[in-house]
Amino acid sequence: SGSDPRFQFTNGDTSSIEAWVRCEALPTGRFQYLIGKGRTSRSGYPPDNQNWALRLYGNKGLAQLSFLFRSAGEDGTYHRWTSSRGFSPGRRWHHVALTYTFGVPESVQGWIDGRRSEGGWDKSGATTRPPVVDDDEVWIGSARGGAGESTLHGALAGLALYRAALPEDELRTRYRVQGGLPAVDPSTLPAGTVRMELYESDSGRTEWPIDPGPPLRVLDTRALALFRLPTH
Repeated sequence: SGSDPRFQFTNGDTSSIEAWVRCEALPTGRFQYLIGKGRTSRSGYPPDNQNWALRLYGNKGLAQLSFLFRSAGEDGTYHRWTSSRGFSPGRRWHHVALTYTFGVPESVQGWIDGRRSEGGWDKSGATTRPPVVDDDEVWIGSARGGAGESTLHGALAGLALYRAALPEDELRTRYRVQGGLPAVDPSTLPAGTVRMELYESDSGRTEWPIDPGPPLRVLDTRALALFRLPTH
């Protein structure tokens, strides 16, 4: 419920949002919502009552962070901050976070996979004006009445909203991918033997954290040389 004061932000309030997100597809120029308050297109509420929102923006093959709110008053306009960094949409999970103190535009910080990203206010510029506040709902993964172009094509996990700024040292350590490839016990191999295990990457599994499963092929050999490494 948007009437809960914990979800209502105005000047002087600090917000931090973090989530694990899997964005499978995001066309250039489109915005997909992770979470936002207002702009639901519900009856009795104006269509531009965005108190706050964290979205993904598609830009030339990357999903960038997009923070949006509308300033209060009859002459209020949208104000949008977009991160410079992004990640490639697909089946992999990414950690994103953003902190902002309303009324202090230079306070915004965006984080992607444990790294801080620069960015800029690219719609109506920065402002010190307060955002519009009402009792409209908080929606996860969509907005604007559930319009397809505003809905996340993927999944969310670990979504959290705080009324405080998360410390930078915490945000740097948030991105920790669990699972991974199992280690080979050298004692199980004959002396002078090298073992190579091949795993299929991004095979269509959608669980989180990533489980690589069993190797596709295991090769034990007395010599192994790699003359070229893949770039992706």
